[in-house]
Amino acid sequence: MMGAGQIGSYDGKGIGDVHLWMRLNGKDIKDSNTVQTVDDDTTVLVCQVVTKIEAGDKLELIFSTDVAKGKLGFVTSQPGSKEKVPSMVFSAFKSSYTKTSKHYNKYNED
Repeated sequence: MMGAGQIGSYDGKGIGDVHLWMRLNGKDIKDSNTVQTVDDDTTVLVCQVVTKIEAGDKLELIFSTDVAKGKLGFVTSQPGSKEKVPSMVFSAFKSSYTKTSKHYNKYNED
């Protein structure tokens, strides 16, 4: 799964860090946190994980900010006469490869 978002501030004056990670069924997915530093601009923050999900599971994209100046978060933009750029995109891919590796428990179990 992959989540990506355009981050920054609406006035273009925010400075600080934005964190993005995934949560499955109310529990943070280990080692999924990513961080991007924003300095008076916008940038893209990407979070990717490989994990097993089943019907009925609830997946969330969670973010937080460490702000040094202004306000930071996910922002949309519309460059000139072009279509709007969304603040967040999400993609999920199904893999037909089902062999469990020796690393599965390390990343997905307590």
